[in-house]
Amino acid sequence: MKLTVIGSSSSGNSYILGNYKECIIIDVGKNITMQKLKQALKFNVEKVKGVLISHLHDDHAGMAKDCEKIFPVYCNISVIESKGLQRANELKTRNKITIGGFTVLPFDADHDVPCLGFLIKHEEIGKMLFLTDSGRRPY
Repeated sequence: MKLTVIGSSSSGNSYILGNYKECIIIDVGKNITMQKLKQALKFNVEKVKGVLISHLHDDHAGMAKDCEKIFPVYCNISVIESKGLQRANELKTRNKITIGGFTVLPFDADHDVPCLGFLIKHEEIGKMLFLTDSGRRPY
């Protein structure tokens, strides 16, 4: 299992967590092009099981509309409404979901808009915590 950083800044955040057969994409910021994602995936887009989006800011969700045309997208209702998503799957805090071999537990994060962090579990890595743009998180 490998974590690949596609972008990490106010111009666009995106990460791929996966192995040779499956992966999830976390966040798809405004300057993250579909071409950048495809190159990072070595053009094997079939292995993408889903896209998790933490919150509605463009540096995290700017490419959400484009991604939902190709991949299953998972995000909170504020992202769905603000980006005009039609096929996205709504994530609710503390409702665990399974995406391929990944189990994802979304939780509320402290930010100026509704924001989610993710506790991600996969047999290959155990557990991983993803938390972005959050000043604090009670234990």
